[in-house]
Amino acid sequence: MSKVADNLALYRRVLLAITELGDGTVDCQEQIIAGISYYAHMAYGTAPSEELAEKIIDASLRLARDMQADDEADAKPNKENPTLKLV
Repeated sequence: MSKVADNLALYRRVLLAITELGDGTVDCQEQIIAGISYYAHMAYGTAPSEELAEKIIDASLRLARDMQADDEADAKPNKENPTLKLV
């Protein structure tokens, strides 16, 4: 794994820890709104143009959809492993 990939994996683990801290006190939907709006605000504030900020946000949403599709594919039972893998 590259240094960037390692750093991103660590960053995701930290985000998961933050999400777990909110468990029971902040609804899942509210956490999602807070996170997406925070990072979208960051994109608009740091990108050199609104167009680039929107491309970054769109790319992020596409990646999230792809990650979810991978999770769903991994969760489907198969002949070798008939139990459903929870993600």
